[in-house]
Amino acid sequence: MGSSGVRRALILGLALAACTAPVSDTSREAVTVVVDGERLEVWLADEPAERRVGLIGIEELPRGVDGMLFTWSEPTSASFHMESTPMALDIWWFDAVGRLVGSSAMEPCFESECVTYRSPGQVKWALETPLGDYEFTNGSSISTVEND
Repeated sequence: MGSSGVRRALILGLALAACTAPVSDTSREAVTVVVDGERLEVWLADEPAERRVGLIGIEELPRGVDGMLFTWSEPTSASFHMESTPMALDIWWFDAVGRLVGSSAMEPCFESECVTYRSPGQVKWALETPLGDYEFTNGSSISTVEND
């Protein structure tokens, strides 16, 4: 095979890889958290732009990703919506000491007016997981685990 044939094969291989590789896996930082002894691998949203986008447009989490953790440097009153988010989610609200203080089941919304889900007070973390995958109780704590 000549150099142009090799080049074409390489380009074709790269194009096929780009079509089959999940784009979102490599562009998002992941962390490990533990809630009620349950270990979850989650995408991290700790910057304003990441928190704004969240899981918008994500139809299904890739294998090995259990949800998304939203963090703020200071306790805040937070609100979420499900506009253009096709996957039903649970949201778990954690206060400044990492204690679960509330949760909501959030349904997808493709309308112009979507429900706003508000934190039950000041929170430092919000954890989104696919609806029904976990059953945590108020008072449960969240902690992060050092990834190897």
